[in-house]
Amino acid sequence: MAVYDVLLTASAPARLTVRVANQPSVESDGSASLLSASFTMNADEPEDLAVFGNFDPTAEKCALRVEVRVAGKTLADSTFWGTGLVEDVVTIPKP
Repeated sequence: MAVYDVLLTASAPARLTVRVANQPSVESDGSASLLSASFTMNADEPEDLAVFGNFDPTAEKCALRVEVRVAGKTLADSTFWGTGLVEDVVTIPKP
C-alpha cells in the first residue's frame, strides 16, 4: 500500500472534485483554485483518478492541472482544457 498525494490546480475558481474507486470522493468547499487529497492504494495496481473542474460556464479556455505524487516523487502531471465542465481520467503508473 502507498499514499498517493493528489493536487488539483484550476486556472480560475471552480468546484473541484477528485474520485477514486472504492474511496470517498474529495470536493472543494464551493469555488476554489486548489484542492489537495490523499488516497491509500495498492502500489502494484493503483486506481485511476476521475477529476472534475466545474468552472463558470461563461469562462473560456479553463485549465485543470492534476499532479500525483508518492513520497515526494511525481508519478503523473497532466493538464486538461475545456469550458464549463472539465473532466477526465488520470491513469497512475506504478511507483
